Amino acid sequence: KIFMEKDNGTVAEIAFGVNELILDDSVISSASLTTSQTTANQVVDSFTASSFRVVKYLINVTSGSNYQVTEVLAVHDGTTVFLNEYGSIATNTDLATFDSDINSGNFRLLTSEVNAVTTIKVTRIGVRA
Repeated sequence: KIFMEKDNGTVAEIAFGVNELILDDSVISSASLTTSQTTANQVVDSFTASSFRVVKYLINVTSGSNYQVTEVLAVHDGTTVFLNEYGSIATNTDLATFDSDINSGNFRLLTSEVNAVTTIKVTRIGVRA
């Protein structure tokens, strides 16, 4: 961990965790999922809901020689997730759609892919609750 003093005299924490970079009240992390069959609501990423109130995902989807990129913004109130997917671009057609929920106290980013063999890589920026 590295601690740095800000201009206002407060201390900021910079640290590295497993697949994550901690920047004071924000965390940047990554996750991935490779599917072998077409199934609705597969979990791409999850975290304890009380850790982050707001998240932003940059999502890369690959299936064969087809590609999709999309962004997702989400906020939750502890029981319900409010999600907006936007800025989606695909080389042919969309390869996956995304949703989210809170299950057993965990926020989950869910995907339903079009093709059986699909790889989904995400970068999550989370703002601490």
